[in-house]
Amino acid sequence: MSTRAVGWLDQARLTVARLPGSNGQRTATKETMDTALDAVSVVRNQRSSDIRWSVPDALFYALIATAVLVVLYPALVGINAGPRHMLVMVLLGAVLGFGVYLVSSLQHSFAPPLGIEPDAYRQTLTRFAQLDSTT
Repeated sequence: MSTRAVGWLDQARLTVARLPGSNGQRTATKETMDTALDAVSVVRNQRSSDIRWSVPDALFYALIATAVLVVLYPALVGINAGPRHMLVMVLLGAVLGFGVYLVSSLQHSFAPPLGIEPDAYRQTLTRFAQLDSTT
């Protein structure tokens, strides 16, 4: 989302716009490149809005409270806690804990360990470099 990346995208658009389009194949290639650059712009805009998204704090705390309540509910209503029951409750707690962790990790969609890598963008830059070297 840097200004440098925006400059590269604008430069790619200018390069495509300056390509001569005398025959049908070149015009089709130029239209394909314009479509691809438009798709990159749409994806960049979506990614930009995704960066700013987060779960509201109240909802996140409600999620944690609900997970704790689900685990503690059998003890609160007086159900006997035998070894099998405790095992099931520990497993349920682990699953709910993982769910809370997953929601908190997805708030930072581009940060490790579950972050989205910019591989498609890197491949596009590599392809543009290849196109520049052939012209």
